[in-house]
Amino acid sequence: MKDFLSKLRGAVVAGAAALAAMLPSDGGLAQSVQQLPIYLNINTTTDLGNGPNDYLVVLGNAWMFTSSGSGLSNSSSASTTLNLTAVPANPPCVGCLLTQTGNNVTPGGVTSVTITAYNGVTSLTISSALTLGANTPLAWGSSCPAFSAGLPSPALAIQAGTQSYPMYTLARLCGYAANGPGATLLPFPIGAH
Repeated sequence: MKDFLSKLRGAVVAGAAALAAMLPSDGGLAQSVQQLPIYLNINTTTDLGNGPNDYLVVLGNAWMFTSSGSGLSNSSSASTTLNLTAVPANPPCVGCLLTQTGNNVTPGGVTSVTITAYNGVTSLTISSALTLGANTPLAWGSSCPAFSAGLPSPALAIQAGTQSYPMYTLARLCGYAANGPGATLLPFPIGAH
C-alpha cells in the first residue's frame, strides 16, 4: 500500500509539473476587465459622475450636459472647512469636485478637491485642506437637475455609433434621453479605448 501511495504521489507531482509547464511563462496571468454600461431611461436625468470622462454610446440617442455652480470664498486658513460669501444659486453636491478658477490662480496653484459635506447655506467641507484668499473664485459640480421640459443649454446630442464623446471638464456630467429606447453608454477614462 505504501508503494502504491508513493507511486500515486509521484504521478500527481509529475502531472502538476506538466500542467505548470503549460502555463504562460511571463509570470503573470491575464486579467479581464468588464466595462459596465450606464442606462439612460426615457425622460429621466441620469448622473454620470465627475468629468473628465469619455463615453461611447452603444444604443439609442440622448443628450449630455454639465451641471455646475460657482461662488466666492471667504478667506480661510489651511482648513478642510470652506465658507462662501453667499448662498450659491446652483449648490455644490457631495462627491462633486471643487476647483479654484479665475485670473488670480497660477498654474501651480490650480487645485481640485472633493466636496465631502455641504450645509445647504454657505459652508463646505472638502477632502483636503486649502488656503484661499478672500473672494477667490471657485467652481463646483452640482447635482443633475430633474426637469420635465427643455434641456439646459448647452447640451450635446449624442447617438450610437463608433464615435466617442470625450468630456474634458471637472463639472458633474449628466445625461437625458428624451425618447425611446433611451440610451446605453459605456464610460472610459479619456484615451482608454
